[in-house]
Amino acid sequence: MIAYSRGDGLKYAKTQIHVRLEGDWTATGTRRHYQGTTRSAPNGNSVEVAFCVDSSKFYGKDIKTKKIRRTEPSISDFDYFRIVMVRLPTGEGLWQASKVYVEAKAAQCR
Repeated sequence: MIAYSRGDGLKYAKTQIHVRLEGDWTATGTRRHYQGTTRSAPNGNSVEVAFCVDSSKFYGKDIKTKKIRRTEPSISDFDYFRIVMVRLPTGEGLWQASKVYVEAKAAQCR
């Protein structure tokens, strides 16, 4: 995880993992990503990747009981992500997520 994220990006990843571990659940189903765009910074050292996410067929699953927590489809299933990726100075073409912005209930993704 540290190889792929830092700063706020790392904080976001750790929070997502912690919520699942604390709740003793995992994910199952299909999560669709679409309408992807990119925007580069003039200096070439960062890029913003943006996309929609449809989680209407993506559910939580209790690890112990294997019970799937199905939900009714709703606007809550649609999110819009913007992730700022920064180039690592190693010269090996590696990038890290440094910031993650999520717009929940994103009508533009429905």
